[in-house]
Amino acid sequence: MPITLGLVGEDGLDLAFEVEGHSAREIKGHDGYSRVLELRESEQVFVLSGVASKPVPSVARYFSAPVKLNIDYSLEELAFLSRHDSDGFNRWEAGQRLAIHLIDTLERGHKGPVVMRRAPC
Repeated sequence: MPITLGLVGEDGLDLAFEVEGHSAREIKGHDGYSRVLELRESEQVFVLSGVASKPVPSVARYFSAPVKLNIDYSLEELAFLSRHDSDGFNRWEAGQRLAIHLIDTLERGHKGPVVMRRAPC
């Protein structure tokens, strides 16, 4: 199953990267940095190289796979992706996940403040 991966750097821009040991096609999209990974096993490891700074992954860009993903993003990472992901759907999805988490927290009667550090712009 093909799945498209992009990496968003600390400055909010897409990062260039290579995938070691696998042929990963470059997407000729507007960002120029996404790669299509071929998932063939129930569990696989992909080693990424050439990453200039600590990234936040943007997975399944451009509706590349008909799957539901359960990625354990922090609240800060969701807020960051909702502001910076170059893929419009993934940006929207991050915002939706963040909103649902905050609504669930408030609905459960959370007594203290919802703590979220501001991610770099």
